[in-house]
Amino acid sequence: QVRLRDLRQVVLKSKSYEPTNHRNKLMAKIHPRRRFLLTKQELTTLQERLRTLQLKQGMGIPKGMDPTRPQRMSRRAMRGR
Repeated sequence: QVRLRDLRQVVLKSKSYEPTNHRNKLMAKIHPRRRFLLTKQELTTLQERLRTLQLKQGMGIPKGMDPTRPQRMSRRAMRGR
């Protein structure tokens, strides 16, 4: 598990690999995989998602709860509203 503030750096520096699919068997044996780089569109999507996650982190919400889901409120609590 990674802290939210370190997540961007971890994702960008992660050693994710994809196969090279060489036709030459010798080359396939020597270089079985290459580094996977994010496209510009994927990078912007990542930035936006992390930004929204970090914005929601500031709210005083318990750890396991989803901040986007409306919470159930009892009838008794609604009486004062």
